[in-house]
Amino acid sequence: MARVSVLLPAYNAQATLAHCLAQLASQSYRDWEAILIDSSPGPECEQIVRSSFPDVRLIRSARRLLPHEALNLGVQAGSGELLVFLDPDAYAREHWLEHLVAAQDGYGGVILGGVACYGSRWVDLGAHLCKFDKWLPFSAARLLEEGPTVNYLLPRALFDLHGPFDAGSRHADTLLSWRLRAAGTPIRLEPSAVVEHHHLHSWGSLLVERFARGRGFGEIRLLWEPVSRPRLVWILAASVLPLRLLSQLGRVWKNAHSARMPWVFVLSFPVLCSGLYAWLLGESVTYLQHLLQAGPRPR
Repeated sequence: MARVSVLLPAYNAQATLAHCLAQLASQSYRDWEAILIDSSPGPECEQIVRSSFPDVRLIRSARRLLPHEALNLGVQAGSGELLVFLDPDAYAREHWLEHLVAAQDGYGGVILGGVACYGSRWVDLGAHLCKFDKWLPFSAARLLEEGPTVNYLLPRALFDLHGPFDAGSRHADTLLSWRLRAAGTPIRLEPSAVVEHHHLHSWGSLLVERFARGRGFGEIRLLWEPVSRPRLVWILAASVLPLRLLSQLGRVWKNAHSARMPWVFVLSFPVLCSGLYAWLLGESVTYLQHLLQAGPRPR
């Protein structure tokens, strides 16, 4: 029985899957199993696994699964005491698992790894800072509030207590992180446990994706914590003006500078700025709909 179960959801991931699994196979840490949960409509991902990676356990679903719904299935099928979530478009460096497991042994709780950018296109760099500025490699190890399941380790015992993922939400990793933090579980960044994320976006598709993600984040935020009407109006105004955009740009600059990547911030600024603002506009639509549905307060 392996100590670590590495779980990967796949949907039409054939462009990156072979390289992802090849990097996983080269890990210096060896006490692990890999489970791929594939809900693609075609056979391409299955063929990659069966032809080149016979040690990877394959679970096929005839129904399309959102990523975290697929991960729930993988957790049920895996045997490891430690669960590691990895995306099929992320390429693990040789000592990735070794560093993740060592950090968990040393500190406990949830361990998030560093996320580097695989591509070097202008849009790749901007997309990467939009999505992963909090988890850049080469930055300092520290406690965080949340993390993405592109590079995420937690003990099965914690998942059993605070899981499963909310299968219908694309922000289910954020919700699980919030539940863990509310229960007092530390979430620690270990930036030396690095995967390289392969971005496949055009500038336009990035903006569409960020807008949709912003809308989804607004929905889970409203579900997670009550927000008074005046505060919601303030958040909406700050998003549109755009005061929140300036605040987020300041955060990204700080994180990029800490990770010794200020040149990436400068080079990719138009893509970065538009991606952040697309997210805020998506949030704003959600908050505006909530305000309109709530209607005016009765006198």
